[in-house]
Amino acid sequence: MVVCKWFNDRLLLSTVLACFLIFTSLSKQVSAQKENNQWMIGWEFPTDHSLLDFNTISPISNLQSSGLAFFLTNASICDTSGQLLFYTNGHVIYNRNHDSLFNTSGINPGWATNYYEPYGMGIPQGAFVIPKPGNSGQYLLFYESAEIVVLDSVTGTSPINLSYSLIDMSLDGGLGGIVVGTKNVNAINDTLVYGRITGVKHANGRDWWILVHHYNDDEYYSILVTPTGILGPYTQNIGRFHLFERLVMQSCFSPQGDQFVIGLTVNKQTLENVVDLFDFDRCSGLLSNHREIEIPDTVLLSSGCSFSPSGRWLYVSTNKNIYQYDTWDTNINATRSIVSTWDTTQLPHRTYYHHLLAPDGKIYVTNWFSADFLHVINEPDLQGVACDVVHEQVQLDALNTFMMPNAANYNLGAVTGSICDSLTSINEIDHNFMFSLSPNPNNGNFIISYFLPQNKNGRLEVYDLNGKLIYHLHLPQWSSYQDIQLPNEIASGIYNCRMSSMNHTINIKLVVVKD
Repeated sequence: MVVCKWFNDRLLLSTVLACFLIFTSLSKQVSAQKENNQWMIGWEFPTDHSLLDFNTISPISNLQSSGLAFFLTNASICDTSGQLLFYTNGHVIYNRNHDSLFNTSGINPGWATNYYEPYGMGIPQGAFVIPKPGNSGQYLLFYESAEIVVLDSVTGTSPINLSYSLIDMSLDGGLGGIVVGTKNVNAINDTLVYGRITGVKHANGRDWWILVHHYNDDEYYSILVTPTGILGPYTQNIGRFHLFERLVMQSCFSPQGDQFVIGLTVNKQTLENVVDLFDFDRCSGLLSNHREIEIPDTVLLSSGCSFSPSGRWLYVSTNKNIYQYDTWDTNINATRSIVSTWDTTQLPHRTYYHHLLAPDGKIYVTNWFSADFLHVINEPDLQGVACDVVHEQVQLDALNTFMMPNAANYNLGAVTGSICDSLTSINEIDHNFMFSLSPNPNNGNFIISYFLPQNKNGRLEVYDLNGKLIYHLHLPQWSSYQDIQLPNEIASGIYNCRMSSMNHTINIKLVVVKD
């Protein structure tokens, strides 16, 4: 009786589950690969930088001379033992000897490249690097520049494509270089928001999804990176409209890859920023379950963001405050709490901008102004101020601008039980036909996300365990998600939710729990 009562307490159960997730995460780090274990961070003038090393129990900052300057664009990657391979500021790429990578001349051409050079590209998360799936020693570096464009009769600047280059570490005597003929290849040709390039591993634990946002609407682009090439781009319309560029926002995936958050500017007059949170299906590459994150501040909205190691707690910062939200709660905005605020006696110090979850399970936060320190959220899986935000906890050897490397969870594995949880050839899974639903379990109201074969409609059907059809819906090809409300008389239980089109069929177990 005592044991049952203890486990029926929701708070204690959540705490136990969170602890289990943290323990699981920490245990996996013992054998984890270390592609994000060294961060090159620095100032917008080519001078001494800080190389922050996470290959020890506590990170160590080492002074490092480099001719490469940093502003808002910063991306790098290490080998699996945690040793830095190369890094970039969006203008050039440097190898581990802090010299220009072989065949890097002419990388990322554009108006913004010329405008910001040599001080570092002014695009937040303007570059992103991943290992090429199935090709040891090869890496794909994605990046953006920008051009002067006329949008809605207003002249401005915006990226007009997402490009990439293939880097092979066997070139230049093992220092690496861009493979001839693979420099500045366009993956997406369209007007995009500034930066916020990010990615997550596919549900098979090998391939990668890369996600960017279209300019001036609610459209997202995704591409799928496989061992044999790049599929897509795919598009999806969801969330709030982006209407203006303020150049200071961030996006990221949760460590589990099942949630995605992004900051956008939605008001041209007030420059109001908003933060949108979604569920993400690593199999289909689809966003769903859009939630608007409410931020009470009305000024100084830089919108840095991060997730705790368990994925439960979302952190969003303005210049003024760091807020914590519980993503496991159905009323997420009701859980908002301030876990840190700036020290007005120390201006311009102790403000907040870019977040990054580090290999040690802590979240590191940069300053809005250049500074020689980083703030740290030491216990990000604890609720409220117990998460322990410490200002200026990490002393750096040199000044750092706004950013840290734009990194991802390189250790993420396959989604067990997914239709995509095994390594298959790209012909065995049709990524133009995908289906997911969330939340699940639910009370009979949920959202489905889907791709259908080109120019073909689909059908959604829900069956009970006796095979009786209890609900159906026509799915138009031009849509990618639908709000579903099952009839009120449908009881709690397990159902089979089926989507079909032409000769394609996908079944998902649906769990309905009525109050």
